[in-house]
Amino acid sequence: MTGRLVLLVDDTEETRYVYTVSLEHMRLRVETAAGGVEAIARCQALIPDIVVLDLGLPDMDGLEVCRQIKGDPRTAAIPVIVLSGYEPSYMAPEAKAAGAAAYLLKPCASEALHAEIARLLSE
Repeated sequence: MTGRLVLLVDDTEETRYVYTVSLEHMRLRVETAAGGVEAIARCQALIPDIVVLDLGLPDMDGLEVCRQIKGDPRTAAIPVIVLSGYEPSYMAPEAKAAGAAAYLLKPCASEALHAEIARLLSE
């Protein structure tokens, strides 16, 4: 997995920092976005290997971000992991319908996120 690119999308600077450090320890390259519009633009420009996406973004619903990523032929094949504080029993089915490959509840242990990224990148 060394050198694979993760686009980490979260509106909270502290969360972006904590997960960036964790992912860099996995020897992944990490780019970040703080909002939905920025996330879509960065996804189209960078074509990351995977997107880790919060649902509670200030400018656009994370589900809409996921739908737009999955609806664009340039980015449709990129796996999206939703990493959110919303209750999974409520939001996971909607995230899956929007195209997400996985749903993890925040706060999420680094090991669980690492395992999910490794699983999706190996498929």
